[in-house]
Amino acid sequence: MSRTTLAAALLVAAAATAAPPEADVALYRRWCARCHGERGDGRGPAAVALALNGRPPRDFTAGRFRWKTTPYGSAPTDADLVRVVREGVSGTSMPYFADLLRDDEVARLVGVVRGFVPPSVPAAAPIDLGPPPADDAATRAHGGALYAALGCADCHGASGAGDGPSAASLRNDDGSRAVPADLTRPWTFHGGADPAAVAMRFAAGVTGTPMPSYRDATSPADLWAVAYHVRGLAVAPSLEAAAVAAARRPPGAGRAAVARGEYLVKSGTCFLCHVQMRDDGSYAEGSFGAGGMRIEISTLATVFSRNLTPDPATGLGGWTADDLRRVFRTGRSRDGRVLDALDMPWTILAGLDDADVDAIHAYLASLPPVANLVPAPRDPPLAAALGEKLVLLASGGQVKAGFFPGNAGEKPGPGASPAVENPRGAVVAALGCVALLVILLVLRWWVTGTLALHVALVYHWPPLRFMPPALVRAAPPFATLGRLLAMPPLRPPAAPAPIADPDTRALAERGRYMATVATCPLCHTAGPSVTRLWAPFPEMGGGMRVNWRVFGTTYSRNLTPDPETGLGGWSPAEIRRAITSGLSRDGRVMHWQAMPWDHFSNLAPEDLEALVVYLRHLPAAWSRVPDPEPPAPGDEAGDTFFFGYTGEYRR
Repeated sequence: MSRTTLAAALLVAAAATAAPPEADVALYRRWCARCHGERGDGRGPAAVALALNGRPPRDFTAGRFRWKTTPYGSAPTDADLVRVVREGVSGTSMPYFADLLRDDEVARLVGVVRGFVPPSVPAAAPIDLGPPPADDAATRAHGGALYAALGCADCHGASGAGDGPSAASLRNDDGSRAVPADLTRPWTFHGGADPAAVAMRFAAGVTGTPMPSYRDATSPADLWAVAYHVRGLAVAPSLEAAAVAAARRPPGAGRAAVARGEYLVKSGTCFLCHVQMRDDGSYAEGSFGAGGMRIEISTLATVFSRNLTPDPATGLGGWTADDLRRVFRTGRSRDGRVLDALDMPWTILAGLDDADVDAIHAYLASLPPVANLVPAPRDPPLAAALGEKLVLLASGGQVKAGFFPGNAGEKPGPGASPAVENPRGAVVAALGCVALLVILLVLRWWVTGTLALHVALVYHWPPLRFMPPALVRAAPPFATLGRLLAMPPLRPPAAPAPIADPDTRALAERGRYMATVATCPLCHTAGPSVTRLWAPFPEMGGGMRVNWRVFGTTYSRNLTPDPETGLGGWSPAEIRRAITSGLSRDGRVMHWQAMPWDHFSNLAPEDLEALVVYLRHLPAAWSRVPDPEPPAPGDEAGDTFFFGYTGEYRR
């Protein structure tokens, strides 16, 4: 052992036995613990959804560090850890901190991470790849021959698309599925895409995965040659070019239906509600798709997220793609039940194309069946509901929907089937709304009476269930009438501003589609306010209040490119980081149950690029929303969204 290696080993051992200063631990808790956990075991409260997407936060205590310059199985150098903290890991939820942390703060975080690494993980000096050879045709041809001779195609495929004959059976050391890198898309490489980084991956391997080290199998010059060959496999010269090409194809073109459906479900918000939460906002492992979340919508109903798994007794077993299409297009379930757009945003998801609806159905049908019998929706007592509506109308209060931890479902008994609501109760409630209108109009509350007519007929169940779905969505042939009535209550993404460049226009339109998948307007178009329909609100200008005792109060941000109140001063990298890592430009950490970045971290780089282009080309709106507030007495017991604009808007 060299003196350098011995010294490094002693330093690692000393760091492992010495507790870091409390100030450094506090720094780690602020920036890292939500994903990596306070003990560094990768089990932070936001980690469950990231693991569902196949990219769990690193478990430092296992000592399996991947993106480093030391040999397979050894500890990373400080420089390796500093690089990851400063630059992040592309294509994952691990953000870059270079603009938020000073060099000394990065070094202190590295010290805390070092303390989690077990002493049994050996230290090692960085691998020396030697000087790079000339990048010429002969070297690249040699690299191509080595790519075949070393067996790279077994996993990555002959073309590098990650579709080799062994790809489907690969597993990581922890038993999870290993997905070979798609070498045709270098912008997805987690460890860097330049030849030096790729050559280092061949030399060091990727610890904890089937990607071995080839350091002993060939020379450093050969590894450089393979790296040059890999660079030549790219299907486009840049991410931007690839995103444009993808935007010109139909969504999901070339992907198998189940894989496409999995992508849409996991990178959208389906599993934000059709799952069970714990009291701290973390997800119950294994509950994705099983539903059972209780949602209380003030003055309207208590509903429960449905079981989406193919269980024949309690889930979607027996559902066809057309049944699911009916939900998205008309807001009506297979049994005819009308879905509340305030908890199932079908008025937004109606924008999904038919192929993607088929893909979602194919994926849901492939899930393991879970027997979870979810209760039927419950209407509030008629008298109480009418009284609450009157109070809301008089006060201008906002209708709210609270999403609560736990599972309202249960294991079914013999012969059980999903419960349905009582249609007689719907008729009685409709008559109650009519009675409310008569009372208000008789009392000559002309303005309030007119508003009550609108609210009762448009927003408040059950009269809405008797309306044509096209009117609810403000779609043809009722587009003009629907807009006059300030419908729909949850709007599809706003159109981008006119764009002259055809490539940029194609990207913005694809980004608008991805905003549909992610249901961005659910929160970021916060109007109209149900009880104050005359109050103006900005499209995609934020202003929805969200409150929960877990994180306090926050407000959806202005996503338009206004330079003062919106994203006009943000760089594309800063927008990407906020979407996929929940980290704002000013260092504000977003809770995943208010801004579901844990789900959006699954977005493909091409789709994320398109989404960023779309946001940067929205019509700018001056919309200043309040600053977040910490938890306080009286905060809501469930994750609660208030439907109405809260902010200052200038038209």
